[in-house]
Amino acid sequence: MIYQLKDLAIISRGSQPFPVSKYLSNTGYPWLKIADFKLGDRVVNNTHEFIKHEGINKTKLVPKGTLVVSSSGTLGIPIFTGSQMCLYSGFIYFEKLSDKIMPLYLFYYLLKLRQTLQTKGTGAAIKHLQIKTFENLKIDLPSIDNQIHIVNTILFNLFF
Repeated sequence: MIYQLKDLAIISRGSQPFPVSKYLSNTGYPWLKIADFKLGDRVVNNTHEFIKHEGINKTKLVPKGTLVVSSSGTLGIPIFTGSQMCLYSGFIYFEKLSDKIMPLYLFYYLLKLRQTLQTKGTGAAIKHLQIKTFENLKIDLPSIDNQIHIVNTILFNLFF
């Protein structure tokens, strides 16, 4: 069955405190940026920068296991957070996923659509993906049993 992604999750954008330098620290809450992972990673556990406690209300703090997608510069790379993290404004993230969709299925579906997402970027020097691009994204959603089969097949082919 075909769904729009906005019917399967709440889609939001990360944010950054301003001025950033006032809230950066060597310890604190991990602040996820695109330099913290690469295409092919499935989970990001460590970040290079941290946000002080005072900056938490000026950014987006998401729980461990949140699916995020790069939406600025390097477009369309999905990744799961390996711990609670703050998100830079160059990320879209998904909250309250419907029980109709497995997070890993969505991860691989977005990975498959990466080239399509890259063509939807706007901006002159640095391309950006808008929340509406994700909200209106159509996703072919098989039953949970078929999603499990698809994900297991992908994982089997990756490791064997």
